[in-house]
Amino acid sequence: MKVLVINGSPRGDAGNTIHITNAFLKGMSMIRKDDEVERVNLIDKNIGFCRGCFYCWNNMEGRCSQHDDMDELREKFKNADLVIWSTPVHTFGMSALMKNFLDRLLPLHLGTMEERDDGGDQHIARYNKTAKQHVLIATCGFYSYTNNVEAIEKHFEIMHKGRLETIICCEGALFHIQHPDIIRRANQYLNVARRAGKEYAFSGHISEESKEQLRKRFYARTEYHILANHHWTIPEPGMTEEQLEEKRIINVIHCMGALMNRESFTGDMPGVAEFDVWDKAYKAQLHIRAERLKVVLDREEFLPPNLIIRVESGRLFELDEKIRFNRQMNTDSGTQEFSGTQAIVNRMLMSMKTGRCVTVKI
Repeated sequence: MKVLVINGSPRGDAGNTIHITNAFLKGMSMIRKDDEVERVNLIDKNIGFCRGCFYCWNNMEGRCSQHDDMDELREKFKNADLVIWSTPVHTFGMSALMKNFLDRLLPLHLGTMEERDDGGDQHIARYNKTAKQHVLIATCGFYSYTNNVEAIEKHFEIMHKGRLETIICCEGALFHIQHPDIIRRANQYLNVARRAGKEYAFSGHISEESKEQLRKRFYARTEYHILANHHWTIPEPGMTEEQLEEKRIINVIHCMGALMNRESFTGDMPGVAEFDVWDKAYKAQLHIRAERLKVVLDREEFLPPNLIIRVESGRLFELDEKIRFNRQMNTDSGTQEFSGTQAIVNRMLMSMKTGRCVTVKI
């Protein structure tokens, strides 16, 4: 079987969607080892826009008036048994690169039209494409599927109904964030995508169980919004370097809080982690409750901390590196081993029970 992968990401192999596509293909290869798989990164191709001249409809061969990389790609598309469409969701639809590729497939159809089985209309194909199968794999940066991905789903359903399987992953922006908890959840998702590829290779379909798991979110909406929004540190007009660095610090603290399991913080008082950036005389607190978290900058609003993390400004952005693996860090009471943000939560909960604050120096 000839498999053609159309990668519509403007970032090519550095995009988010291709992670899922690669996992799906790996699953397929476990069952169908002899498939011919060809990948096309549209960003690397010279493909002009359709001019709407209908030159292709006015000659018997369906030739296009433009001669660019689409001459070869149209033949590859025509000869493929399975086309995997891999694209980010841009403005509720496919990427501009993929839409342009799709438009330039017009020479594969005649200008004459007919009624579709669903009551719509379609142009008559120049070749029999009823055996060609399609898989749409897309990622969306938003949390919700509702009013975000329906347009691209409907677009491909109309084109390939009965010959289409679809995987759409919301919260797809997390695939490029290198944090251990995010990586762990992303790998769990990719394992399901790999299983879906095996199922598709075996039966031509993805099981309902896999489809349901592939629709699950990585995080709840609140946590995801924090991670996504505070990933961006954009300088505001007139902002000094010192103010920009402070904004980065706040973003790091917000993201750390979003990655913590807050279910145990149900008491009247929040868990309090204090970040002491000692060389800048800068302090901030993270107040953690089960239902919400808050970054506090005003020292008049500070509460007695359960955990103090003292860090030099130049090493602040190594803080997550120090926490993500089993590293040894000096504490006032000896040596404490940390392994992820959950270790911080455990230390805070212990301090809340004993009433004794622990200071960690990095």
